[in-house]
Amino acid sequence: MQITQRIDSLTVRHLPRAEGRSNYTLRRLIRLWLNLATSFSLAPLRLAIFAGVAMATAGMVGAVATIAEALITRDTPSGWASTMTVILLVSGVQSMMLGIIGEYVGRTFLSANGKPQGTVRNVLRNTAAEHYRL
Repeated sequence: MQITQRIDSLTVRHLPRAEGRSNYTLRRLIRLWLNLATSFSLAPLRLAIFAGVAMATAGMVGAVATIAEALITRDTPSGWASTMTVILLVSGVQSMMLGIIGEYVGRTFLSANGKPQGTVRNVLRNTAAEHYRL
């Protein structure tokens, strides 16, 4: 989409390999997939932000539930609940910060490559407003 907007599809007949074997091992295929998934998109970085928000929210809900349990039962909450609450809160905040830092790095990468972060599809002109320009 960076080079052309004229995209079409072709019907291709896939045949089995005529001779030999593929040189791609499972490890090389996974590395290729990871390279394709992370090279041209900021989506994985944004996913880290959303995962962090989800974990932090779960931690907040757990904190409220743990505090409510302590107030209602007048007993010390179980160690598992408070431990999970702290882990979810801390890991959620860390994941959000990592995603935000990654977003900055990704935008810097895009601007260094000269790829636009967005494209203008249509330019609308208001002819009445143009008459009043100074």
